[in-house]
Amino acid sequence: MIRTHDIRSLTDFRNNAKDHLDRLAQTMQPEVLTVNGEARGVVLCPAAFDELVADAEYARNLKAVRSGLEALKRGETIPAEDVFAQASQILGLDKPQG
Repeated sequence: MIRTHDIRSLTDFRNNAKDHLDRLAQTMQPEVLTVNGEARGVVLCPAAFDELVADAEYARNLKAVRSGLEALKRGETIPAEDVFAQASQILGLDKPQG
């Protein structure tokens, strides 16, 4: 959640970058950077960014699993042996060697 004290001007960030980076690392909260009072960017410490990326990846994976389970419930699945046979055919693995 962005709080009003996490909104800073780009000029202040530029003039006091080390202080801002230290605060970002300590709080793990993002800062919104403004230009002429308009939000123009968001800055995160690397650890907070990594956590955000991991959470997004987890959410995408969870969505894919849920979608697969729903397809399974609707009977929209292909037996595994058919999938492997199709993959072998596409990859040319079902052709005789030699």
